[in-house]
Amino acid sequence: YIIDVQPDKEYFTADEEISFTIQANYFDGLPAANVALRADCYWLDLENEEFVLDENGKASLHTKLKSDYKFAGWTPDQLYLYVNSAGEEEIEVRSECDFTVFPSRYAVDLSLDTPGQLKIRTAEIDHDRLLVQKEEKDKSDFDHYSKQTADLPLHIRMYHKEWVETVVDTYYDSINKRSIPVKKGEWRTEEVFSRQLKTVDGKAVLENLPTDKDSSWNSYYFYLITFDGGYGWQVEQRQ
Repeated sequence: YIIDVQPDKEYFTADEEISFTIQANYFDGLPAANVALRADCYWLDLENEEFVLDENGKASLHTKLKSDYKFAGWTPDQLYLYVNSAGEEEIEVRSECDFTVFPSRYAVDLSLDTPGQLKIRTAEIDHDRLLVQKEEKDKSDFDHYSKQTADLPLHIRMYHKEWVETVVDTYYDSINKRSIPVKKGEWRTEEVFSRQLKTVDGKAVLENLPTDKDSSWNSYYFYLITFDGGYGWQVEQRQ
């Protein structure tokens, strides 16, 4: 038989129930009635959950995101659900589908065009823009998804990250007749700036910040913006 898995909506928000419809048919077109299947999704409260198709070879799954799921930012995440046979068939039957989840009601854009200056824009998201191809004028995800400006409380932190090597031992090079240091390296991160603010008319500007004009792979600055996405999740965006 063949398994078809489809999300019930084009997209979901992080606070709502996430549902799927499963249909399985034999190769002759007849429904795979009363067949046992197993669903698995790392990101959902759905781990190797077994269920049985009805007499029409159909089933519905209803679940939510794991409460400890971490979004990478405010942009929508594309996740995957896997469904496979749970019986003792000689060949495992397997199918999958992707689905999209919006973690936030709001979008945030950071601009670092001027050294020492951080420009911030905030806006409410038009989720239906997911279904529209990004236009040339939309230079960023923020421009594509923005519906209208929104004044948003933000916690802005700036960090300096550096690769530091220390000598932990030495050994003697008998050929060159000298001691060679043995070094151990580790990343060290230091918070150098922290500010809580609220955008006004969807904008804010911070000035006189530390600059990374001499940044390299082993020493650089980065920003971490934290805000309430409106769907029960604290959203973190790194730049």
